[in-house]
Formats: sequence, C-alpha cells, structure tokens
Amino acid sequence: MARDMQDGGTPSAIVGIGVGTASLASLQALFGGIAGSAAGEAAYLVAVRQQDGSDVAVVVEALRAAAPLPVALARDGERIAPGHVYVGGHDDVVTIADGHLAVRVASEPVEHRGTIDTMLISLAEQVHERGIAVILSGLGTDGSAGVTATKKCGGLSIAEWMDDGDAPTVDGGGPYGVTDIRVPAAEMAGQIERYIANLAAPGAEESEQAPGDDEVQVTQITTILRNVTGNDFHDYKRGTFQRRVHRRMLVTQVDSIDAYVARLREDHDEVQSLFQDLLIGVTQFFRDPAEFAVLEGEIPRLFQNKAPGGQLRVWVLGCATGEEAYSIAILLREHMATLARPPEVQIFATDLDARALNLARAGRYTAAIAGHIRPDRLERWFVREGDTYCVAKELREMCIFSPHNIVKDAPFSRIDILSCRNLLIYLNAELQGRVIPIFHFSLQPGGVLFLGSSESVSRHQKLFTPVDRRNRVYRRLETGLRTIPDFPLSARVRTPDMQFAPAAARSPAGQLASAVSRKAEALAERYAPAYVVVDQQFDVLHFSGRTGRYLEPSTGAATLNLLSLIHRDLRLDLRSALSRATSESRRIELPRLTIHQEDRAHAVNLIVEPVGGPDAQALMVLFQDVGPVALPEDGDGDRLATDEHVQRLDAELRVTRDRLQATIEELESTNEELKSSNEEYQSINEELQSANEELETSKEEQQSINEELQTLNHELGHRVGELGQTNSDLKNLLESTQIATVFLDIDLRVRSFTPIATEIFHLLDTDVGRPLDHVVSRVHYPELPDDVRRVLKTLQPVEREVIEPGTSRHFAARVLPYRSTDNFISGAVVTFTDLTAVRQAETASRASEERYRAFVTASSDAVFRMNADWSAMRQMDGRGFLADTNSASHDWMDSYIPHDDQPWMRVAIDDAIQTKAMFELEHRIRRADDTMGWAHSRAVPILDGEGEIAEWIGTASDVTDEHGVEVDRRAGEERLRSAIQVARVGTWDWNIVSDEIIWSEEYFRMLGYRIGEVTPSRDALLDRIHPEDREATEDAIAHARDTQQEYVHEFRSLHPDGSVHWLSARGRFLYAEDGEPLRMIGAMIETTEARELQKRQAVLVTELQHRTRNLIAVVRSMTDKTLRHAPDLQTFRGQFRVRLDALARVQGLLSRLDEHDRVTFDELLRTELAAHGAMENEPDRVTLTGPSGIRMRSGMVQTLAMALHELATNATKYGALKESGGRLAISWRLLDEGDRPKRLEITWQEHGVAMPPADAPPQGSGQGRELIERALPYQLDAETSYAFGPDGVRCVIIAPISRTTA
Repeated sequence: MARDMQDGGTPSAIVGIGVGTASLASLQALFGGIAGSAAGEAAYLVAVRQQDGSDVAVVVEALRAAAPLPVALARDGERIAPGHVYVGGHDDVVTIADGHLAVRVASEPVEHRGTIDTMLISLAEQVHERGIAVILSGLGTDGSAGVTATKKCGGLSIAEWMDDGDAPTVDGGGPYGVTDIRVPAAEMAGQIERYIANLAAPGAEESEQAPGDDEVQVTQITTILRNVTGNDFHDYKRGTFQRRVHRRMLVTQVDSIDAYVARLREDHDEVQSLFQDLLIGVTQFFRDPAEFAVLEGEIPRLFQNKAPGGQLRVWVLGCATGEEAYSIAILLREHMATLARPPEVQIFATDLDARALNLARAGRYTAAIAGHIRPDRLERWFVREGDTYCVAKELREMCIFSPHNIVKDAPFSRIDILSCRNLLIYLNAELQGRVIPIFHFSLQPGGVLFLGSSESVSRHQKLFTPVDRRNRVYRRLETGLRTIPDFPLSARVRTPDMQFAPAAARSPAGQLASAVSRKAEALAERYAPAYVVVDQQFDVLHFSGRTGRYLEPSTGAATLNLLSLIHRDLRLDLRSALSRATSESRRIELPRLTIHQEDRAHAVNLIVEPVGGPDAQALMVLFQDVGPVALPEDGDGDRLATDEHVQRLDAELRVTRDRLQATIEELESTNEELKSSNEEYQSINEELQSANEELETSKEEQQSINEELQTLNHELGHRVGELGQTNSDLKNLLESTQIATVFLDIDLRVRSFTPIATEIFHLLDTDVGRPLDHVVSRVHYPELPDDVRRVLKTLQPVEREVIEPGTSRHFAARVLPYRSTDNFISGAVVTFTDLTAVRQAETASRASEERYRAFVTASSDAVFRMNADWSAMRQMDGRGFLADTNSASHDWMDSYIPHDDQPWMRVAIDDAIQTKAMFELEHRIRRADDTMGWAHSRAVPILDGEGEIAEWIGTASDVTDEHGVEVDRRAGEERLRSAIQVARVGTWDWNIVSDEIIWSEEYFRMLGYRIGEVTPSRDALLDRIHPEDREATEDAIAHARDTQQEYVHEFRSLHPDGSVHWLSARGRFLYAEDGEPLRMIGAMIETTEARELQKRQAVLVTELQHRTRNLIAVVRSMTDKTLRHAPDLQTFRGQFRVRLDALARVQGLLSRLDEHDRVTFDELLRTELAAHGAMENEPDRVTLTGPSGIRMRSGMVQTLAMALHELATNATKYGALKESGGRLAISWRLLDEGDRPKRLEITWQEHGVAMPPADAPPQGSGQGRELIERALPYQLDAETSYAFGPDGVRCVIIAPISRTTA
C-alpha cells in the first residue's frame, strides 16, 4: 500500500512539524522511527522557528541524514506527494491549498512571522482529520494557534515529552499542555502509524449497549473523574458528555466503552485528557456584538467613582482560550485612553481547563478573528504574525489567567464586572440557582453582571436589576439583609466544636461602649413614636420599642412579614399605604385610624415613608398614638365581620408563603457558616496574593535570565550558522570556479582536492594521504615536485603553462604556499586553470584580424575609424576617393562634409550613438580632387566589456554616378505624378495573384470615397458603379483579359450623395509566360463635364439652326414688305439697310446673352431708342415709365424689336422726335389676370405733333402700321391698336411674354 501511495495519489495523512534549534536532535529521532512503518505513507511539512537563529540548510541536511524519505525545500504550486518531506525556506511561509503547496515570501520581521502556526492552521483547515500537528521542544508559544485549529478540525496533535527537567508542563505556556498525546520524539512515529491505521479502518459504530448499561458506565466515568480531578460531572449534560468520551476513544484507539473505563482506572493521564476535553471552550472575540455594545455603555459609570489610585476589578469565568477576557480588556483600554489618570484595571480570567489557559496566556489566534474584530481594533491591539494574530503586550499584562472551579473554589470579591457567558447553560437548574447568589456576593454595589444570550437571573430578581434584559446585562442590587451565598455548593457538616464554639472574649472598653449605647438607644426610644423598618417585600428589618399595641402576630408559622404581624384593624390600611409608598416613592400618611383592644378603642396616625438609595430601598412605618376614642353602639357587629374577612385573607396569604419561608430559613441556617468560611478564604487569598507577587518577582528574574540565555544561544547559533554558511560557500566556490586544486601537506602528501582536479590527476577519495609522486598526472608537468619544494623553501609562488598531451589542452599551473590562520606554512596548494578557451580565442582573434586586413586591402571603399562620440577621426584610408588621414583629426567634418549638410548629419550620428545601432547615411562629401560627390557611409560600433561604445569602424562608398541617375529618375517620377494630379487622372494597380489593389488618391475621389475610407477591392469598385452599368463593366474587364486587348470602358459612378458621375477607364493586363494574367494597370478620368458640354452643344446647334431659320424668314418678310412699298430700287436700298441694321442690333443683343438668359423689354426699348439718337440728343423729350427686368422669349424679341423700330423711325421722320416741341411718352406694365398667361402692355404716345389734314395723302409707306396691326397679332398672338390723335400717334400693344419675367 505504501508503494502505491508513493507512486501517486493523495497522502493518507499530512504531518506538520514545528522545529527549532533545540529540537534538531528530536527531529532526527522522529524520522529515525519512520523507516519501514506505515508512517511513511504520510507527507511531512517542516516549519523552522527562525527567532532563535535556526538555519534551514542545517535542518535539511539533518533530515537527509536521518529520514528514509526524499527531502526537499517547499516550492510554490508543487503537489503534495505521499512519502515526501517538504521544508519551508528561510524567508518562506508555507501553507496548503487544494493538495498543493502555497509558498510566499514573508514580509514580516523574523520575530513576527508565525511560520509554524500559519502552516498548522492551513493544514487543519484543508485536510481536517487527516492533519497531524507535531510540536517539538523549544518552541515557546509558537504552535498554540495551530494546535487549537487542529483539535477544532478533528485532527491529532502530538507534543514532545522529555524526561529531564526542561520538559514542558501542563501549567506552562504554549501548546504543549493542549495536545492530545505527549510522548518522546522516538515514539512519535508509532503514534502517527497507529493514527493512520485508524483512519484507514472502517468508521467506529455507535455503542450498541442498552441505555441502562450506558448510564452505568457514564456514572463510573464521572466517579473516576471526581476521584482523580476533584470535579464532579454528575450534573453534566449527558449528550455532550458522551460525545466527548467517544472522541477520546478515537484518539486512544479503544474500541469499546468498557475497555475505556478500564483504561481510565489504570491511566490517570488519560483521565486528565478526558477532563480537558469535557471543558467546553466555544468562544470568540466580541461574540454577540450587540451585548458587548451594552456592556461598553456601562463602563463609563463604573469608572466614575474610581480614584486614580483605585482599582477596577473584572472577573471572567469560563474564559477558555481568552477571547472574551481580551475583548473586555479592549473595551476598558479604549475608555482608559479618554481619562487623564485612570485607575488600575485587573482582569481575573478563570477556567477549569488549565491547558486552555496556556493558550490564553500565549494570546495567539488564527486569521479568522479578523471577521469578528473591527479593522481599527485589529490594527491597534494585535500584531500580525504570518496568518496568525498575537495580542498586544499591554492587554496580556492586564489579564491574570488562573484555574478556578466555581463549584468548589472561593469566589473573587470586590468585583466591578463579572462576565459568565454561556457557562450556566452547562449546569443543571439546581446548580444555576446556587451560583447566582455567589455572583451577587462577589460584585460590588452597582457592579455589572454579564451573562450569555440563553441565561438570565429571573429566579433572583431581588439580587439583580436588568440594565438591558434582552442583551443579558444586569446590575447588582443592595438588599436590606446581606445575602450570604450557599457556599460551597455542596452540603457541609458542622462539627460540634463549630456549633458550640464560644464567642471570643471582649475587652472591658468594648463592654462599656456597648452598655452606654444600649442605654442611649433605650432613652431615645422612650420618647420616640413606635416604628418598624421593612424591605420592599415588607419583611421587618428593625423593630423599635413599644410596638406591642400595634402588632398582633397571626397564628401559624413564624414570620417577619409586617402584614402578618400588624394589628388586624390596621392591616388593610397598611397594605394600601405600603403599596402606594412603593409605587409612588413618597410619604403616605393615614390619620386617626382606629384600633380595638378588648373593649377600648384608640386612634393612631399611620405614616409610611421610603428611605435609602435608588438600589437599596426600605420603608419606615411610624405609629403615632392619638389617644382613646369613643366606640359607637353598633360597632361590634361590623368589626366582627371585618375581622373574619381579614382572617380569611391572612390565612390564604400565609399558605402562599410557606414554601418561600422554608427556603429563607434554609438560607439563614448557612449564613453564619458561609461568613466564617469567607473570612478564612479571604485570609488564604491574601496569603496567595503575597505568594503570587513573590512568584511574579521570581518569574521576572527567571525571564531576564532566560532572555540572556536566549541571546547567548542566538549568538552561538548565529555563529554556527555563519560557520556552516562559510563552509558551504567555500565548497560551492571551489566547485563553481572550475579550477583544479590539490592541497598538499609539508611532506608532499595529498591532503584534499577539488572534484575538477580528477581531470588533471588520476585521483580517488582513497588517495588522500598518498605522496604526490605516486599520483599519475594527465598533463606533462615533470617539474611539479621540484616546484613544490622550491615554493616551500622560498615561499614564492611558481607559475607555468603546461599542456595535456593528445588533447592540446592548455593549463596555467600555479604552486603557492598553504598558510594557516596563524600564518604557519603547513603545505602547498597546486592549482590548474584551463586556458584552452583563452588560447583558442587568441588564435581566432588573430585569424579574424588577418581576414579583416585582407578585406580592407581588397575593398575599393574608403575605410575609416572614429572615436566613441565621433568627435575625432582616428584614421581614414580614402582609396583615392577621399583624402587619407593617418592621425587623429578633430576637424574631419569640416574637411569632408559641406557646411550646410553638417547639422542633419550630426543628428544621424547622435541617433546611432544613442541606440548603439549601425550608422548608415547617403550624403554629399568633398572628394580627394576637392570636388563635391555623393557617398554611402556605413559604420558599426565596437563595444567594450561593459557594453559601452569604444570606437566606430566604417566604410564610405562612392555613389556619385548612381546618385545622378537616381536624381533623374526621381525627377521623372515627380513630373509624372504632377501631370497625373493636374490632369486629374486616377490610377490603379491590381495584383491578380494576391488580389491586392492600389488606388491613387484621385481614384478614391472619383468613386466618391474619402481617401483611405475603404480597402481597395473589386467589391468596393462595384459598390460605386451604377447598377445598370455593373454587368457591362465586368464584361468589358473579362473581354480585355481573355482577348489580351486594352480595356476601354465608360460607365457611371453613383456617389453617396445621389450624384451620378461618368468615368472613362483604360487599362492593360500583364501576363505570365503561360498566358495567365498577373497584373492589371490602368488610368481613369471623369467625363461628366464633357458629356454635359456635348449635350449643351447639341442644344446650341439646334437653337442656332432654329434661330437661323427664323432670321432668314424675318429677312425674307422684311425684304418682301420693303419691295412692296418702295417705289424704286434706291428707296428700297435705303429702307432695307435701315431695317437690316435694326435686325442686326437685335441679333447682337441676343448674341451677348448667356445660354439661359433672356432679353428684357426695357433693355430692348432703350437699345432701339439709342439707335435713333433719341436718348442722347434730347433726353428730356422722351419719357419712359414701367418696371425693369421683364424678360421676353427669344422668338418674341425680333418681331417686337421690328415694331419698336418702325414706331421710332416714324417718330423720327414724321412725329414727336422730328418736331422741336414734340414729346414722346412710352409706358409699359405687366398684366396678371389670374387664369390667363401674363401679358405685357406697351403704350406709345406722341404729343406736340402737327398732324396733316384728314384729306391729305398718307405719310410714309405704311409698312410700320401693317407690321403692328397684322404681323404682331399673327406671330405673337398680340392685341394691337394704332391711331392718329390730334397731336400725335397713339399705339397700344398687348402681347404674352415668358413665364419667367424677372
């Protein structure tokens, strides 16, 4: 099975071991017992305590020498394998996570790392019952929290037991008293083996014995516990008791409860272990925070009455591992910080479990407490040590941890805060009822009782009043009668001597004082009214004299209750007065109450008044005698009826108080005994306090001695560690230098040698002590013995270079004297340093230099050397291209580089120096013939051993001719690029093999893309081609590719803004030898404007043809009319020329307009009048009235212009423009009559013209009138009128015009 586990899988158990310098031998003894046992199936984690200077390397070496298992340092993330030992490193904190090691570097100082507790806590939480914690000697308090976690999670804890006086005890600090098993280190392996076997066995079944038999065995176990430990567990809850017993059976490997009872009878140590397990310690810091908040509110009140030199005392019962005691200490310390001079605070923390008290004194807890304590308190009152927390020293000094049994030990007294939380629930009802009075006895007046959430003092309401009933915080009440607790909590038998012991003799002075006091009291009471003092339950605390008239005890058991003692006539009134005085806390007075005695009646004033403080109240009842009163005749009958009723009520009341009276009598019977015992215990307590102070002094002295011894031990351990470290360093140095070294004594015998020396000499470990002459050497060094003797004689080192025959290995041999620490020559040291690599490097270096020299000689390039920052040229071999330089030159740049080029060349040099990269630059240079040329320079840095630049070596090539060609090529490319940009030609280059396309910027713009908006592709092109042209475009590309013809195609591009652009593309495919297309290169121009111009040209041609035809028709008509009216050819010629000029003016006017412009009427009119000189010669005679900008159709212009020409010609020849007194008024307006098209109305009115007689022949040819009255209506659909008035012609023309008039 062990072999299977070691091959892989989960360990059967994981053992965590804490070890220190003092326990190194114990560690070896533990692992010495593992060989051949089942304990080898477990995995082992070793944490080294470093506070005492323990060296991890020493621990590892010791384990490798003693353990039969592999030993290694723990590595982060390594899987835990069975049968392996893992040791935490010097600065490492080791934990477990999911079966793997988790190693982190410790950030805390060495004294606050808590490596052992951190490892054990992680082990317990991860593997639970498979975890085993082993605590070796010499660890102090380290491991306390780890052992606690191991027991809590169900694992096994083992501590080392030593036979000498240094063995840790149960009462000592630290984890040793808490562990399950305490055995010597050599026996631990057997305990681990048995525990592993028990884990592998089937689970133990519950006891099958009958309940009656089980109860008998439980009784036997409790009896054994009482006899051995003195603690009675008969009243312990049975379920809890049985669970604790079964756990101990599992730890001790006992199968049956009968066998376990037998073991308890034989083994008192097991009885003590069972006793410790029965002491339940479930606790945590600030458990139930709301309850602690209420307690915190009570603390300021308790400090109010404490003087700076006073003392505030706290008693914490059942403190377990100390969490509750430290929680209260934190609250007290925080309030003390607010006081200028706080009193002394002392906390008594007690528990039955002395082992748990050891953990409490250590004050070390797991990281889980961070979930229960506020972060500010955690930082203030705790010190982080690894994954644990340690309580601050000032809190530990406040707390005194002591074993104490509330059942049998004397209680502490004068306590201000008594905390007993979750302890009473483990006691039966009888014990609980007897413990509460003890708490009342221990507390000072106004002291605070702090109970658990499931506990209360409801059966003792006279002793405590609740501060917060829900959170179980109570305040002590003062009672009129001091309650003496029933202590001890078991019956005590009084001896006859105690019963009849005479009182101590009193002194004569005391007897005199007592006699005077009694006489004074008697004299005062003689004149004072009768009175009694009662408590809040109306029990009489004090009688005055002469109260017999008012008291009349009832029949039955004796009682001090005033309501039973008072006269029956006053009973009802007194009951009412007492109740009112208690509830209202004020004086109550009942005047002139009547009491009957035999056949007489007396009047009395009854007064009830509260006395005392808020926590302890009493009532004083006064009887003031008023004197006798007369009785009415019928008073006896009523009085008898009242007496009968009162007697019946009194009888019922006495019955209800019988049980209470019996309890009071039992309590009073033991008061005196308890008082006597308490005095004895107080005396013993003072003696113990004195002894404790002496022990504290001895403890401090012992602690001082221990600290000195620890310091000395630490120094010795540190020196041993340094010595071991030095030896390890020296060993590693000799092994790592690879220098063969042989140490010889004075007789030339081999004393020791390094491992590499076996490559020089045929040496074995057994050759130590042999003479050097007997050792065969692999190198040829026959002079070695003589050299050694010479060194021993002269004390001067000898150095030689020797060779190993057959391999050509070179060695530097050195012989030196061996000097001891006191400078005594006790031998010689022979070293051999391998120089083979050095010699090979020298040979390679020489060969490299030869090759470099040959390369420089054969190269035509100039070679130069520069210093590190290029400030000086060390050498220049110009090779006829550049001037040579054989000495350092600091002005080399002025010699070789033009002044204008030096700045940017300096920038390139600085960049190469900064990056330590190769310098490469093409630049202008002054050649050897003092002309300017171009050079391509390259230089590489030569670095020294530290990586810094030592110098630069470079070459310069003459590229003057190549640079000229390159300049021409670049100029041609620039001209081509400029031409393409000016011509707005877009180009593309399509690599058909890789399907990569390159577009020019103009190509992007032609397709409506922003430059770089898309990646050029076939799809991006087709997306912008008009859908109607895509198929034709693809067919054109395919046709050009298949036929190897040029691609010529015109298509439309649809841009995102909706505009359509015409593009004309031309391209050519490039083919491989097999005819496959490789690339397509082409150019594209936009033809949108050309197409628009073509369309416009066609329109213009059509318009020109139309206008020409119209013009010819007009000329023909004008010719016909002129011929028809001209009497002869000469007249025809003059009239025709004039009309032809008017037509020419109109055509000139039309020709000056743009394509979409129109001739306006006012412009046409002014042109015609200007042709006749009417506007220039006499502008005042012509009046023009009408809107400007009325546009006319082109076809309307010529006809209307001819009509205006005829009117102006007639006015010039015959009308207003001829006569000196004539005037011409021309007006026009635009008629807009709704449904009819717009029309232009023109009115031509002449005035001041001498008209011919009516019978006179017509003037002129009449052609103008014919044109107006016939041609205009026909050609323009116009309405015209032409009439001769008395002083001139009036003509009106109304013609449709263009839709757009302005």
